[in-house]
Amino acid sequence: MESSEPIGGTTLPTQLSDSVSTITVPEPGPWRLELLDEIGRGGMGVVYRAHDPDLDREVAVKVGRSIGCDEQNARFLAEARITGQLEHPGIIPVHACGLANDGRPWFSMKLVRGRELSEILTRRSEDPVAARDWPLPRLVAILAQACDAVAFAHSKGIIHRDLKPANLMLGSFGEILVLDWGLGRITGSGGIPRAWSPGITLDGTVAGTPSYMPPEQARGERDLISPRSDVFAMGAILFEMLCGRPPYGGNSAETVVLAAQQAHPNWPPRQALGEVIPGDLKAIARKAMQAQPEDRYPSIEAFRDDLQRWLGHRAVKAEINPFVLLGKFLRRHRLVAGVCAAAVVLLGVILSAGWWMARNQRAQTAHAQAVAERATGQAERGQRQARQAMQTAERQGRVGERGFAMTVIGQADALFARGRTADAAELLERVPSEQRDWCWRHLHAAVAGLGEATAQVESGSWLLATPTGFAVASPGGVVRWFSGPAKVLRSLDLGREIVAAKSDGVRLALVLKGGNVRLVSAGDGRSQGDLLGDGAVENALPVADTVLLYREGRWSSQGADVGPGPVHQINNDCLIASGGRITWLKGSRELATQPNLEVLGASPDGRQIAAGGSGVVRIWDADGASTVIACRRASALAPAWGMIAISEPNGAVTWWDVALSVPILRRDVGQEPDLMWSRDG
Repeated sequence: MESSEPIGGTTLPTQLSDSVSTITVPEPGPWRLELLDEIGRGGMGVVYRAHDPDLDREVAVKVGRSIGCDEQNARFLAEARITGQLEHPGIIPVHACGLANDGRPWFSMKLVRGRELSEILTRRSEDPVAARDWPLPRLVAILAQACDAVAFAHSKGIIHRDLKPANLMLGSFGEILVLDWGLGRITGSGGIPRAWSPGITLDGTVAGTPSYMPPEQARGERDLISPRSDVFAMGAILFEMLCGRPPYGGNSAETVVLAAQQAHPNWPPRQALGEVIPGDLKAIARKAMQAQPEDRYPSIEAFRDDLQRWLGHRAVKAEINPFVLLGKFLRRHRLVAGVCAAAVVLLGVILSAGWWMARNQRAQTAHAQAVAERATGQAERGQRQARQAMQTAERQGRVGERGFAMTVIGQADALFARGRTADAAELLERVPSEQRDWCWRHLHAAVAGLGEATAQVESGSWLLATPTGFAVASPGGVVRWFSGPAKVLRSLDLGREIVAAKSDGVRLALVLKGGNVRLVSAGDGRSQGDLLGDGAVENALPVADTVLLYREGRWSSQGADVGPGPVHQINNDCLIASGGRITWLKGSRELATQPNLEVLGASPDGRQIAAGGSGVVRIWDADGASTVIACRRASALAPAWGMIAISEPNGAVTWWDVALSVPILRRDVGQEPDLMWSRDG
């Protein structure tokens, strides 16, 4: 044993690492302690096993490691005073404290023999036998019991700030102790004097163990540290129980601190330590370790309650799954579940027996009816078979009939494409009259040799709706009105290039080169005035009593911003798409939401709306029901009458059946087409 130096009434070892001696309290205190051997050491002090001769018992004595450092001594004595006020079975009681003449502080406390949780977790991750001895439910129960001591400290206004497996001890007789309150911070509530806290941790200073600390503590944001910071640390301990390692790791302390500041723990995909991570325990740890304090559990008690719910096979509040809830209920109430299962089996037997008896009865009745019907003659039997066939057809429903019709039309289209016109015509005649929709009429006309009428227009022209048909505005500045593709009603030469054109069926908005907008009647082409665009207008859309102007990437109406688009005209209103939301212009009423929206379309009567983007087209009807069609990227949409026409950038137009979500017809037109239904379909 090294020599000791007596200071006043207190004798301390001159070398704390391996010396033992005697500690006595200065006069008038009579108490003295005999140091025996070192049992541990930390950043601020060394812990000795000591003998108390007055009470003939062994105690633990923690002696400060620094001499003459007021800052370290203040923190050391603050730990003793804080711990001394926390009278809880989960916190080691402090007997006495003081300062030696050489300035080294010390305090004595109850001697507890046990193992640190960190030792158990390390063995568990390395030794399969230890993993069986320390199953996950046992570890979770230990953590829940440790929460009681932390909750008691929080009620006294004390935050631990250094919770980690090394500071949780399992006593020899099942007691769970929370150690090392040296970084404890007093919040000013709970009745403990705030002056006892040394208060030397400044903003920007990191104190604690980075692998388990919350981001606000890792960033040194002292004012943001609260009881929820301890909730984060307890969640980090649960993380290590589940994954076999701390949430943050790295090759240097700076790397670990940086990871803690970002609060991005690296979760294993599904398994760790050779077993699947329980989803609800993972949800508890995730909630406790949220980066923002307000997103964590509101208190350590709430965190503990969720752990106890898991231990009791109940659904946790962090993540509620109805199937998990049912499974946990059955595990808690095995007797009730057994009785219910037996009742279900018995009910199944009864129902099966009843069904079998009813089946036999029906068979006997059917046999008797068959004998009677045979006696009435062949005519009556034929009528009965006809009625049964009709009932069977009615039960098939609309979808079955529609599916048959679409199959026949598709086969006829394939035959027509291969030049087998007669076979295609024969197939089309098999389609029931009530299923002969637009696709049937279109294909029937093509098979009959009527063909498709086309009108030669300038490349890049705009297709516009009019009261009697449609109009075509060419980039060269000429607008022509058509009653059919081959018949021109009138034309209008503006004498200036057209850069964009749109119609609401009543007015045509023609954007001329230079940015001005010419408004003309959609019926007879008479001018209704010009709007000055100051050279910046790129597109225009007439809507009822106003005109939407598109400039600098956004639509505006009478100076008010509307959104970036796209837009689509429907009668006297229009649809606006902005940020994935589809709204009506009038009243700004939201219709639906479609992420990554690229193109809009609507039926002539406005009862069907379509939106496309990212290879998906969604169609809404007037009742709000929607259908999703997965197709290629759409450049134009035209829904109507239970179908939708979709044009693609490669120059193809495909007609889809909305109810069945299947393509019916496909035509290649050679360029990226615009689409518009006529009023009569």
